[in-house]
Amino acid sequence: MAAIPGEWIEQTAPGGLILVDVEGQLSAGNLVLLRRGHELVAEGKFLDWYGRFMALRHDAASVGQSWPTVDRSGGDERTTTVDPLELDGGFRFLAQFRLPPSTLHTLTVDDGTPTETCLTNRDGSWCSVDRTADEPGRYRVRHAGPRDLWADVELAHDEWATMGAPAWHRFGLTATPTTQRVWLDSPDSEHTWNLTT
Repeated sequence: MAAIPGEWIEQTAPGGLILVDVEGQLSAGNLVLLRRGHELVAEGKFLDWYGRFMALRHDAASVGQSWPTVDRSGGDERTTTVDPLELDGGFRFLAQFRLPPSTLHTLTVDDGTPTETCLTNRDGSWCSVDRTADEPGRYRVRHAGPRDLWADVELAHDEWATMGAPAWHRFGLTATPTTQRVWLDSPDSEHTWNLTT
């Protein structure tokens, strides 16, 4: 789920635990173990091993929502040094905080092998990035629409690298019934990101 339901926090007794699978718009996330404090605040860290729960019925129903048809034959072209395979792993968790809401992550597959990483937004923005470098360290990017989605990924990647490419267990979550915030290393970190509740 994208955020912790406020009712779960309200219904958990002080000192009680909440184990929940939190994931964002790119389906990137992990299990987080929260402890409810005396106030209506639950806080804890993401687990250092990967785990998921089955989607709730209302979450599963949203999978069938239609997305704009994208003609990827045009668009502007440039190159990037960010390897699109990085978006397959833990970096995707941070990248989704820098992308606009309603962004979809897919792969183009040729004969069973992924060849492009693609992002599409409901505003008509899209990008396709070759998963094999054309030249040492550079990957072809094609993009169009009101926003360069891969530029958002590049900014997020710079931020992630500056933070030392943090693993899951370095992230935590502070949740109240109305606000939820992901942080790096400690709740008072300078690196925080808001979840949509």
